[in-house]
Formats: sequence, C-alpha cells, structure tokens
Amino acid sequence: MKDQRDERKRNVAERRKRDVERNLLDAIKERKLNIYLPEKEGSRDTRTLESVMACECGKVTLGKDKVLTWPVKLIYPEFQTSDLIKYFREEDCLADHLRVMFPPEGESPPWDSEGLYTFDKITAIYDGEKRKVELSLTDSLLTLLQVNDIVISAGMPTFEIHRKDRLTGS
Repeated sequence: MKDQRDERKRNVAERRKRDVERNLLDAIKERKLNIYLPEKEGSRDTRTLESVMACECGKVTLGKDKVLTWPVKLIYPEFQTSDLIKYFREEDCLADHLRVMFPPEGESPPWDSEGLYTFDKITAIYDGEKRKVELSLTDSLLTLLQVNDIVISAGMPTFEIHRKDRLTGS
C-alpha cells in the first residue's frame, strides 16, 4: 500500500517535471532564441534543455505569467571582475538593473575605488564570435536576445560593461 502511494507520488513528480521542461522549451522556441548547443548525442530539444539548465548559479525559469527569468552575467573587463544577476526578467532592461548598481551619486562597488562606473558613464557590449555589438540599455532583455543574434551559452546571457569614454577612445 505504502509502496503504491510512493510510486504514484514519484510518477506525479516526474510528470510535473516533464511538463515544466516542455513548457520552458516551448517558450524558448517561441521566442526564437539562440542557444549554444554542444555537439553531442541526443535530440536538439534535449541538448537545448541541458544547455539552458547548465548554469550552477541559477537557472532560467518560466513564470506562471509566461515570462522567462534568466541569470545574467555582467563582465567588467577593465577590472577583470564580474557580477551575476540571478533573476533578470525578460521584460526588464539593462538600464533597470544598472541604474541600481551604478547610481550617479551612490556608493561605488569595491573594485571601482575611483567611482568611474556610474550609470550615465557606462554602456553594454555583446562580444560575439564574429563581432561586438553595443547594446541599447533601454531595450528589454528579450529584445536584446532576439535582435542582436546573441548566443546564450552555459545557461545565461553574458554582457560586457564598459565606460563609454574607454569604448570610444575619447
């Protein structure tokens, strides 16, 4: 009796997990996102799921409102450091997060002792295999991912943050 109940619970849990995975995969396909797929055995769907679930520091999720939430990595090449935004909703824009992280008159991160990085002085870059693209800070994450041919690798979008004066060389 107890074994049958445990088996039913296990089956329900497995079915829920498959449903969550199927819904996530459908959402990614619907948005036409570029996911890095390693060359290995398995169906494209299986490799897509493995790729977007690869990030140990957070995983893409599909909310009840059908909005994807991603972990997003920000790299600061000038300082050889990075930040992770664990919950970045696809409808949010980089400006939403960067304004909080780099306020014009707020406290600078420990790695920026001179206060060089403030929201009005920074820009975001996607460094792809073939080209670098300066990103609009006010476009939604979904728009950035769709329009700029960004490849999502290791389960999270990754962007470089630069000072505008360093990027333009002025």
